[in-house]
Amino acid sequence: MQGYLPTTKTSPVVIDVVANEEASSAPLTIATSQGGTVGSTGLSLQRTSDTTARASFVFSDPTKEGTASIVVQAGMMSASTTILVAAPPTLNPPSTAVVAGTEFAVFVSNALPPGLRIDSIAGCIATTSAEVEVRNGAAGAFQGEGLTPLVDQDVAGHPVFRVHAFPGAAPKAAAKVTCYDTFGQSVTETYSVPE
Repeated sequence: MQGYLPTTKTSPVVIDVVANEEASSAPLTIATSQGGTVGSTGLSLQRTSDTTARASFVFSDPTKEGTASIVVQAGMMSASTTILVAAPPTLNPPSTAVVAGTEFAVFVSNALPPGLRIDSIAGCIATTSAEVEVRNGAAGAFQGEGLTPLVDQDVAGHPVFRVHAFPGAAPKAAAKVTCYDTFGQSVTETYSVPE
């Protein structure tokens, strides 16, 4: 698992629990505080060691970002855990003007804590006019290169890229940037030179 689950996609989940031999062969019940489970009917724990067993199921349709509690019960034994749930990333600022001859930083965010946030962003794709570029720190400008992992971050742990409009950039020159998290959830914003 990647440390979180997405709000917009169905995701496989594997839970390891400490279980005695009796619990590992008992029918399994899985309950969640939000969303649902697919493939959790008729499950039993699969023994992985003398003291550990594993359950695999699919978590679907969480209703909001934050946390989801998952309770696994086998026979008279139960175990629970909490999993973070994140909505698609956001870009700050969102679509806005970029004045010719200037640049500004845009950070990618989600509701995850800083330690997970940077690892949860897979990267960004940029499509730009000739007079506007998207810069990825020391890695330089990127556009039309496919998914590009971001190399810079701000002090709060957000991945960052910079939008730059060259002096004399024509009105409507623009950069369209789409950023993805590791589950493929995305956000797209456009930064344009004003008319």
